[in-house]
Formats: sequence, C-alpha cells, structure tokens
Amino acid sequence: MIRAVLLAPRDLAPELIRLAGGDPDPALRALAFEALRVFTLPEAVPPALEGMGDADERVRAAAIRLLGDLGGPEVVGRLRSAGYGFTVAR
Repeated sequence: MIRAVLLAPRDLAPELIRLAGGDPDPALRALAFEALRVFTLPEAVPPALEGMGDADERVRAAAIRLLGDLGGPEVVGRLRSAGYGFTVAR
C-alpha cells in the first residue's frame, strides 16, 4: 500500500485522511497515517491529533510519527499536554 501511495497522486490524500480517522480496522488506520507522511498536509493534523488517543498502540504511534513530521505550534502543544516530552537538539 505504501509503495502505491508514493506513486499515487495527491488525490489519494482525502481518502487516506478518512481511513485514518475512522476505519474500523486499526491496522488500516495505522497504515493510512503512515501513508499520509508522504504528503505533509495540514489537513492531516486533526485526525492525527485524535489518533493519539486511539485504543490501538500501532495507530497511536503512526499518528505521533505523522505529527512529528508535520510539526507546528498546535502539534507541539498537544504532544506536550499528552505527556510526550522532548528536548530540542542543539
């Protein structure tokens, strides 16, 4: 699936966002978050923030990786408030 995403047009991004945010299969949600890392779309932030609270560890980890790629003040604040501390390398 990820190989197909690398070759696919950005038109696939809305479907991936939909899958990541609400598919009943946790493996598919996690894969969708991983695939979204290719596109770096701000629209992926809200479902990824929600994905941090998913019951499945794979989904949470994939959502956090996506958020790490996207960055931004909203993302940093939510990660900190969720207890994901980090330091800035110098």
